[in-house]
Formats: sequence, structure tokens, C-alpha cells
Amino acid sequence: MQKTVVTILSSNFSGSHFLSLILGSHSKAMHIGEIKHLRRVHKSELRYCYVCEDPERCPVLSGITPETIDSAYETIFSNINDPNIITLIDASKKVSWAKRFIHHNKYEMKYIHLIRDPRALVRRWIISDATWRKRGKIRIKLARSEPPKSWPLLWLPIIQVYTYRWLFQNREISRFISENKLDALLVTYRDLANYSEREVQRVTKWLGLTYEPSQLDYWNFEHHGTRKATYEWTKKQKTRYFDKRWQVFFTKKQQEEIIGHRDVVVYLDNLGLVATDEGLTLRSNISLVESFNRTNKLTLAT
Repeated sequence: MQKTVVTILSSNFSGSHFLSLILGSHSKAMHIGEIKHLRRVHKSELRYCYVCEDPERCPVLSGITPETIDSAYETIFSNINDPNIITLIDASKKVSWAKRFIHHNKYEMKYIHLIRDPRALVRRWIISDATWRKRGKIRIKLARSEPPKSWPLLWLPIIQVYTYRWLFQNREISRFISENKLDALLVTYRDLANYSEREVQRVTKWLGLTYEPSQLDYWNFEHHGTRKATYEWTKKQKTRYFDKRWQVFFTKKQQEEIIGHRDVVVYLDNLGLVATDEGLTLRSNISLVESFNRTNKLTLAT
């Protein structure tokens, strides 16, 4: 069968590891983490392999170095040497990484645009970039990357700055997919976390695989591949955690300021996404719920 490499594209803190671990728990797939990290020297907060810790001792990542990084997928398939594993799940997230392999013709290349509600990301960035210095760097970086909005980004309130940050990052992913006519699927964090079975069935079908209910309990499987130490608690607690802390972090007015931003509204509409009180969902899912509710009302009336 045709071997496939799936790259998850998303902003940071959007659930890419969560999705990768679930998909990588399929009997024909493998989670390989954020392979992009192997292109440079060790970072203290990163474990090169969750199981082995050292990539040179890892039966999956062994042989991948900064010098051989462009053949990482070939190396992994060669290392595992298992005809049952036909799909690799790469959670590297960044468009710059995906561009390195866009013309790769040895494997079928597929892409998942995993998108999380901007209210959740703005909250996370406000907490992680708590100092004026960090926020100043973000302002300057965004201003340089988006010249038409460079002046406003230097003085806008931080909530609006991070709203633009979310928008710029996801627009980049959308443009990359559209301009290169890639085989891609849109998944929202809210739907994945709240309706895991339905969403994973949809994704596995798109991948040409048969859904396996056991893959939802990803903590029951051994996963090689890079992983940040801060993510280990989810596997230890054996849980699929739905993070909605932004609901109490922001006031209703602040939430509306983010999700009701004119450019955000236009972007979401173009993607066929709807903002709910729990996060983003596909418009088709809203239609399904409305259809279900209408059917039930008719049944009860009868």
C-alpha cells in the first residue's frame, strides 16, 4: 500500500500532540512527534524521544541528525521495518517545515489544519508572554511580517495584538494549503476534544484507514517520538482533556472583542467555521445538530 506522511499544521497550543497521539495509536500509523526539532541541537525542555530519551538509542528516530534531517521520513520507515505501519503522523506544526517536503514524491503527503479558538490562544499567549519585553518582541515581529498593519500593531492593546497573531498564523497555513493545492483536512480543537470519536472517524476515513475505537485511549500505547515534558501529565492521568479556561479568564466583552473582530469573522466564514460558546466548529456540524434537533421535535410532536 502507498505509504503516507501526515503533517499537522497549527499554532502552538492548539492540540497537535493530542491529535498526533490519537492518530498514531492506530495499528497502521505511528506518532513521530515534532520531527522539526531534530534539525538542531538539543533543547532542555524537549525529550527527543518520550520512550528512549536519546534519539541514537531510539528504534524509530535513530540515524536522524541535522545533516540527515531531509531524509527523516525514509529513515523512520526504514528503522521500523514494519509493513503494517503505512502512515507517519508528524506534529511539527510549522509551514516552514512542511515546505521542505512539499515536492516529496516518495510518499503520499497529507496535511491537517488543526485550528483552535482565538480566545484560547490569546489567553495562552498573554500568560506565557507576561513581560513587557516579550510582548514588545512579539509586536515588532508581527509588525515586520505584516507591513500594512505595522504601525497599529505597535500600539494596539495586547488582546488585539494577539488576535492578529492568531489570524496571521492561521492565514499562513490556509494560504500554503490553497496555493499549493494540497490534500488537506480542517479539524477544530473543540470538535476533536468534545466529539473525539466522530472526528477521529472522519480523519481516519480521509486517511484511507479503518477507524479503531482503541486509538482514542492513546495512553495505552507506547509512542516514540519527540514530546515536550509539559505534555506528559495527560498520558499519566489517562485523559482526553478539553481546555476551556479562556471562558473564565476573559470577560464576555473581551471574548466578543476577540471572536467578533472583523478580520477574524471574515476568515472564519471563508473556512466554513462557526464560533460557539465552547470554541470553533465546522458549519456542517452546526447543520447536523440543527437537523437532529428538528427531527426530534417532529418526533415528539407526532
